[in-house]
Amino acid sequence: MDPLTIALVTVSMFVLFLMLTSGHRRHRLEEALKKLEKERMRLMKSIEHVKLSFYHKKLDEKEAQDRIFEYEEKLRNVQDRILEIKEKPLMRTIKKHEEEDKKAVKEEAGEIRESERLMMANFAARSVVILFVMAAVAIMVVSVIFGIRWGETPSGSNPFLQIPVSARISPEGSTYPGSSAGLRVEMSNTLDKNLEDVRVTVRAPKGSGIDFGEGEIGVKIIPELERGGVREVYFPIRINQDAEEGEYIIGVEAENDYDNLKASTTARLVVRVGAEENA
Repeated sequence: MDPLTIALVTVSMFVLFLMLTSGHRRHRLEEALKKLEKERMRLMKSIEHVKLSFYHKKLDEKEAQDRIFEYEEKLRNVQDRILEIKEKPLMRTIKKHEEEDKKAVKEEAGEIRESERLMMANFAARSVVILFVMAAVAIMVVSVIFGIRWGETPSGSNPFLQIPVSARISPEGSTYPGSSAGLRVEMSNTLDKNLEDVRVTVRAPKGSGIDFGEGEIGVKIIPELERGGVREVYFPIRINQDAEEGEYIIGVEAENDYDNLKASTTARLVVRVGAEENA
């Protein structure tokens, strides 16, 4: 087998390797995020269980406080890791790897082209025609393989279920640094079944100074949302004294791991220095 054919096969296998490993990295990030979400649910349920045990006097106050502190510390660590994956690695890391892969492929292709130029200059006309035909066949084979791979639809994949979700800030208009506000999230179960353990997550922009009581992320659980039912969840908001003026978009997500539910919306909070406090 001549050197040009070996080079073409090598670059084809290299491209295939990069594409396969890129998908593997994406899968690992998604699996890590899924495990962290389950761990967050478990910790939140553990905190509620301790509170109920204390309420029913199964635990004394010190033991209950120690357990709650331990679970909350773990919960904060899990939430930080979830936020880090969602805001940085999941898409940005994949994009970075893809750019690095493309750069490596481009460099490899440049070396191949230079090798081809030198070889073409020394080969006879008949050899050039034969090599060109072989290269074309190799490219067609690789294209067919990639076309089949990327055209496949994974079996067993389900689309996310959706329900109407709306959110509004009170007081309306604007508020000011150092004040408080509230976020009301309303959900309607328009599906033909009850939904259990609906997780409502709200997120303020990073570094905005908007606090839901446990930081820039607030989470509440709806144990059951009946078919045809409507539920409203309230999140208190504190605006840091040093918060800057501006318009902040708060993200709202309603999720349910059992039924593959994932619905979202946003709310608009305006912070303005000198705004009058609403009663």
